[in-house]
Amino acid sequence: MEKRILVVDDNARIAGMVRLLLKRSGFAVNTAGTARKALELLAAEPADLVLLDLSLPDLAGTELMEQVREAWSGPVIVVSASIDVLPVYRKLGAADAIGKPFDPAELVQKVTALLSGEQDPPADPEVRLPAA
Repeated sequence: MEKRILVVDDNARIAGMVRLLLKRSGFAVNTAGTARKALELLAAEPADLVLLDLSLPDLAGTELMEQVREAWSGPVIVVSASIDVLPVYRKLGAADAIGKPFDPAELVQKVTALLSGEQDPPADPEVRLPAA
């Protein structure tokens, strides 16, 4: 049975590229361009893993991570151009993180490792929010 992945990214080109890349790697893939759509899809058809871009038009990244964690307990890989704040999202429950732009092979490796149980969530030391 194919593992299901939800790709959440408001950039349709990136979401389409990631969808194609993951489908070619043997995964079933759904996409959402908003936080609202992502939460609807998770409720209707739970995924095995979520790739979550933090820059969405309808909800802040921290709020979305909290809502995803309340609605669903599977692994999340955070994807963001702001790699300086990625450890904060791991602290909120993400299993891994990858910065944009990313290497497609690295993305597939991270997804495969998490879904096969080869990778445990990273153990972060105390993580502090960046100064405002």
